[in-house]
Amino acid sequence: MTNQEILKRLRIVKEQRWSRIPFIEHYGVDVDLWSPNSAVGAQFREWAGSFPKGSKVMGSQDVDRWMFERFIIQREWMPKCMVADQLAMSAVDLENVLSAMARENYISELVTRGEVPGMYPKSLVRNLPKRLPSFSRKTFSSQSNFVRAFHEAIKKDLKDVSVHLELCSASQALKENPPDVAYERDIITRQPIGISHQVWLDFGKPLALKPDACSIITFVQHEKLLLPFSMGGRDDKELETARTAARRLERG
Repeated sequence: MTNQEILKRLRIVKEQRWSRIPFIEHYGVDVDLWSPNSAVGAQFREWAGSFPKGSKVMGSQDVDRWMFERFIIQREWMPKCMVADQLAMSAVDLENVLSAMARENYISELVTRGEVPGMYPKSLVRNLPKRLPSFSRKTFSSQSNFVRAFHEAIKKDLKDVSVHLELCSASQALKENPPDVAYERDIITRQPIGISHQVWLDFGKPLALKPDACSIITFVQHEKLLLPFSMGGRDDKELETARTAARRLERG
């Protein structure tokens, strides 16, 4: 991305209120709060009504994103696309896995539907892999190893399902072997990033909400623009390694 594109994206993501299109791109097409049939939207508006300015959390084409995050945290929900990210797969692959697991009676049909359309319990990420017979019951040293074991169990137990393992874009740029798997999306570039390759950004969100994150590669590629928002946590050696990888990417 060019600096101009980064500036445009920053103007969106650092604001408390988001317009409809970037909101749906971030939280998934199933979480269209403005749809007349949106169960999430209806419950969000009802929940917000208990606050003094609750009637203002949503406009006709925008929403208070921080309030929405607070809402789903209290419900212990996650949007489908974010569950998929934490399991290092696409939302479509997640749907296929859930459907196949229901057909094999590893989970109930109710699990495939979520709490409400587009939302699943946060515990699904932790509990879903354990429902496959081939999934190891050992203790995993990292989220990446946990997810890789889940994908291996899918291959063994759901032979009619093909799932692409999403890898961390920063880990690949750093040429790590094996590369880290995805966990969430870079708030700037929307590329998949792993837990250990995040740089947290301070856009003024309340402490109860997880900070937005970009990858360490995105950060060093646009350091002058992003440094004012950095919450730190990366030592000089890590940053220099990332700068070297970023220069290599620029050279092609």
